[in-house]
Amino acid sequence: MSGGHMTKKPWHGTLITPEIYGRYLAYLLAGDKAACRKVILALLEKKMDVKELYSCLLQESMYEVGEKWEKKEITTATEHLATSITENLITMIYMRVTPKRPCRNEIVVACCQNELHSLGARIISDFFELHGWKSYFLGANVPEKDLLTFIMHFACPVVGLSFTTAENADNFLRTVDSISQKIKTVKVIAGGQGLKMISDKISFLSERKVSLLFTLDEAEKFII
Repeated sequence: MSGGHMTKKPWHGTLITPEIYGRYLAYLLAGDKAACRKVILALLEKKMDVKELYSCLLQESMYEVGEKWEKKEITTATEHLATSITENLITMIYMRVTPKRPCRNEIVVACCQNELHSLGARIISDFFELHGWKSYFLGANVPEKDLLTFIMHFACPVVGLSFTTAENADNFLRTVDSISQKIKTVKVIAGGQGLKMISDKISFLSERKVSLLFTLDEAEKFII
């Protein structure tokens, strides 16, 4: 999570104004779930695109929360509360949006072993479901062996892997390698802030035909 988010905000040109974004972020940092909920509901009533709502408000605000935590401007408790509120809001949005007609595509979405940050993976899982896919969201810290067993048992053709923190890079790369060697029919997609920390491993991932999805726009192109 770098300062790149401070130059040009991704919500420019959407229904989210600087005032709305600033107010939402203040509510989030204050732990005011009800106020955050009102902001989201107002945007949904205006028919705001769900992809923009996810990426331009929920994700962007959590990037800023993460930056503040890294700079020790907020406590771990505040960061955890903001995450909990955001997870609650993701559920609320999902329940209020009509998914597209179900298709036969399936995906398993999981965070690699020891990775405890699952918010981005949850958004991706819901995003695929809203596009008609059946998604198995396994959450945080999924042991490599258990993930492989699950993939083989359910014969899922696509696996989404996420990692956020640098210390989990080796777990992520090892899991990708295991999947490519043991389940050759599976397509792996990968996301998460951690990908920015392993730019020297792009060739490793390319050799294993891993698709890197840094944004929901890229995820949507993959889905379509």
